[in-house]
Amino acid sequence: MHSKSGVDNNSASMDIAVCDMEKGAQEMKYRQWKKNYKKKHGVNPPLELDKRKQRRLARKMARQINKTLPTAAETLTAAINSWVQSIKPALATLCENVAAAFSNMAAGLREESEAVEND
Repeated sequence: MHSKSGVDNNSASMDIAVCDMEKGAQEMKYRQWKKNYKKKHGVNPPLELDKRKQRRLARKMARQINKTLPTAAETLTAAINSWVQSIKPALATLCENVAAAFSNMAAGLREESEAVEND
């Protein structure tokens, strides 16, 4: 039977079934590859060769990063704020000392210029 769009309803269900069969075939292909590797080498394939394990590990790491990233950012922000608060008095003292040094230097230059003018 055809629907209004002109597509056979059975065709759509067949496409889904074919997709499921292809997925099953891929799983079987992976399973056979893994079994053959283990039979030949005596151990499961290493992570470098096992693409499925690599994808699963990447997904797991991404989920872990998504969980920990906000708290890490908050911790880092708090640490930076704390550091800035602790360094403010030292910066203020430094600025005051530099200002005093320039003031003394200006006073000395002023005295020298007055002495030259009076001579």
